[in-house]
Amino acid sequence: LRKTIEAANPDFDASFLESQNGMFSCLPISDEEQLLMEREFHIYMLPNARVNVAAMNDAQSKTLADAFAYIRAQRLAETQQASA
Repeated sequence: LRKTIEAANPDFDASFLESQNGMFSCLPISDEEQLLMEREFHIYMLPNARVNVAAMNDAQSKTLADAFAYIRAQRLAETQQASA
């Protein structure tokens, strides 16, 4: 999952995924971004963006990585728009 997320987000360090233990991993996204991932990509998470990674296959990992890249791009666009 780390390699897949980093491939879809070249400037992002996903090493935190390897230090988390258990079936779940927390993504660094806001509540609003979590809702957007659910609405747009049908990726459902527990509160605090906890996603079950225990049985995630390669295709699901790619979907998650692409959705996360989309969220990050939206965040960047909003930040740039606000500072303009």
